[in-house]
Amino acid sequence: MLLLVVVCFTSMVVLSAAHQLAFTSLVALRGRHGPHPHDNRQRRRHLSHRDALQPRLSAALKEPPARPVASRPRVDTTEGGGGRRPFDGVRLEWLPLAEARKVLLQSNEGVSLRDLSRISVTRLKGISSKRQMVLAEANVHSISDLLLFFPRRYVDREDVSSIKTLLPSRRRPSTPKERAADDAALEREVTVCGEIASMSHFKARTGTRITKVVVKDEAGGRLSAVWFNQEFRAAQLRKGMVVALGGKVERRKGGLEMRTPDVQVIFDPFNAPPPSSDPSAPPPVPPGTTIQALSAAINQPSDDNDDASPATGFTGRVVPLYGGVGGIPPKILLSVMQQALEAFPVVREALPQRLIEERKLIGRGEAVRRLHFPQSVEEVPEARRRLYYDSLLRMQLAVLHRREAISRRWPGVANTGGDGSMMRRFLESLPFNLTNAQRRVLDEVTTDMAADHPMHRLLQGDVGAGKTVVAVGALLQAVGSGRQGAVLAPTENLAGQHYLTLRRLCAPMGIRIELLTSDSPDRQDTIEGLKTGLVDIVVGTHALLEDTVHYYKLGLVVVDEQHRFGVNQRVVLRVKGQLAGGCTPDVLLMTATPIPRTQVMTQYGDLLESRLDEMPPGRREVATEVIDKADNHTMASVYERLRQEVSEGRQGYWVCPLVNVSERIEARAAIEEHARLQQLLPEIRFGLMHGQMRPSHKEAVMEEFRQRRVDILVATTVIEVGIDIPSASIMVVDDAHRFGLCQLHQLRGRVGRSTDPASCLLLTQFTDQDGAENLTVKARRRFAVMCATYDGFVLAEEDLTIRGEGTVFGTAQHGESDLRPPPGVDPPEERELLHMAYQDARRIMGGEFGVEGQEVVEEARDLIDRRKADWLLKA
Repeated sequence: MLLLVVVCFTSMVVLSAAHQLAFTSLVALRGRHGPHPHDNRQRRRHLSHRDALQPRLSAALKEPPARPVASRPRVDTTEGGGGRRPFDGVRLEWLPLAEARKVLLQSNEGVSLRDLSRISVTRLKGISSKRQMVLAEANVHSISDLLLFFPRRYVDREDVSSIKTLLPSRRRPSTPKERAADDAALEREVTVCGEIASMSHFKARTGTRITKVVVKDEAGGRLSAVWFNQEFRAAQLRKGMVVALGGKVERRKGGLEMRTPDVQVIFDPFNAPPPSSDPSAPPPVPPGTTIQALSAAINQPSDDNDDASPATGFTGRVVPLYGGVGGIPPKILLSVMQQALEAFPVVREALPQRLIEERKLIGRGEAVRRLHFPQSVEEVPEARRRLYYDSLLRMQLAVLHRREAISRRWPGVANTGGDGSMMRRFLESLPFNLTNAQRRVLDEVTTDMAADHPMHRLLQGDVGAGKTVVAVGALLQAVGSGRQGAVLAPTENLAGQHYLTLRRLCAPMGIRIELLTSDSPDRQDTIEGLKTGLVDIVVGTHALLEDTVHYYKLGLVVVDEQHRFGVNQRVVLRVKGQLAGGCTPDVLLMTATPIPRTQVMTQYGDLLESRLDEMPPGRREVATEVIDKADNHTMASVYERLRQEVSEGRQGYWVCPLVNVSERIEARAAIEEHARLQQLLPEIRFGLMHGQMRPSHKEAVMEEFRQRRVDILVATTVIEVGIDIPSASIMVVDDAHRFGLCQLHQLRGRVGRSTDPASCLLLTQFTDQDGAENLTVKARRRFAVMCATYDGFVLAEEDLTIRGEGTVFGTAQHGESDLRPPPGVDPPEERELLHMAYQDARRIMGGEFGVEGQEVVEEARDLIDRRKADWLLKA
């Protein structure tokens, strides 16, 4: 009887667990596909999945999941080209780490990244649910993601610095040279060693608990270290201890200070071992031992030191520092890295051996070890090179696979240009000769358009380099092939300018060109003409993307200032072309100064690139200066230069960052500045234009400026693009530190459009009212680059360095990238690796390496999923 009761109770528990898992699975399915509006239909739909869930329930009863797994796409459990292995079909994501290790190490070849992508980082000790969320934001879900997570930088903490030599001067810098030297010193990570001279704990008014120690080294240098809300420091540290501190030094009123530095106890006199009974044994710390001598023992931390272990001690070794994982202490990251490498010491090679030898790469397993636990900084470059090459190769392989699939579904348009007569008449009608760069780029574009695959090309060129002429030639190539062309511009002003230019250049061709904006007078006729094919070329703004606009046969889409449009907006016109003609239209993107995303996409091979690197004859560079507007004498000279330019019959701009005065932002506003300048310089006629004005009002102001009834136009960044006034010779940018590098270059491009000399004055305030530095390091760097070069491509490289590339597989335009070149990879090496990956991906996909190349193709398919590859093709 008792046995029967036990059996019944056990059955009830098992059934309850099975029902609970079934309910959890159904909720997951509902969350994946979205809630159904009708509960009864949703219930029937869930019941229909019951039979499909039975194998999953059976497996769950045998091995229930120990912890929640990372939310990654499900991957194939078979290895391409390698045959069936003993653990194929095993649900690794459900196994504890030790069990998964036993299963995977059955193979003598090591563990592949595909296998590790199925094991969540939560299987590692120290990764709580909160830390899992932080890692997920950095796109780290599995152990493979963790091992391929590049450190942001490395700190060599084998050398201990003297506190007195940390900064070049004890006083605050006063000259630009001193500030530059001070900035360089403050950016360095340093390690100091000394005795704790004093220690205090107190609570700030905000409620923050602060621990502060003062460390004194042998040379008498003193430095403060401060920790916030780390109350355990009170028990860890005591006066008299010898400690090593690692971090960045800051200037404070009381001297030098480190905020939340890493700390490692070198010698604790309170926990020193008792003296030995053997009189011949040396004392543990000989009398007179110096702090410098004690620092030599930094690889032997005490047992109770929370910040140090043979794996995670931060001194006496090269320490990797990871970015994008705020809230997780460096020692925890190093600990989980060590756990992963100890559990899976051999990471299997995926590349063909011939390719590794040909490209002179180190093995993947050795590269992973060097990346996270280098013996010296000299080991890091080869590791970065190998793993960065791998990531580029996987991305190229995934894109090739998706591109082939999409091309089979949507073939391209072969815009051959017909008999070529339209292009010949266009070139003969031009009142000027094309530059060599324009001829080269026009040939690249037309050749690409004539192929039967969709063109996706980026045309780059500085302001005034002649991009519009190349775009007109491409549009005529499409029209000559019996198809339509569309030009998408971000503003009505720029669209109107392109419309007038096209009408003038294409007048001998006898084709119909129309303008389509939100308030076009003949809007309906234009839409009807596009649908019936009577309109050959349309120029417009976002109105071209509306649902009511349809095309007859769209052959080419030209997007000017492409960074002004979102990723999805740029796709809409391509989709409209696919729906109209059954083929994907060619796409030509144009930009004067690429933003980070554009540069990343170009370098990673998804976009073909054409560069106009030659200016037309007669164009002059714009002289650029940085002006301290707090200096009254200097500002008086600025006003005098405005008077002189106007008296000689020239015009100019005065650009402000804001429209109206803001209580939150201390910056000049256009409306306020317009009134101030009118009162200060009554002999000059000032105009006002900003983004809050109606389009008709803005056009009226611009017409007055064109007719020279306005001398100086006070404006916001609405004049950044689409303004072409040859008589404008001076540009004043107020509060220039609030503008990005690309914006400053675009604004500078509004002047210097004739043979007259032109200048750009960047107004800023070097110091605040208290005499403290007012400009950030990045702002000073932007100004230095602006004054040093007029080359937009050099500026683009620098902007990429300052701001970041943005995410390749998302919508963010700048910031951290998921394929960011690791620090230490310089531009020449990066271009070399990109070129190698581009070539090798095509060799592998072409079957050159046979079965050996199959595993890296499968790896790319699984680690870069279809969604990410689609993003690359859309963007």
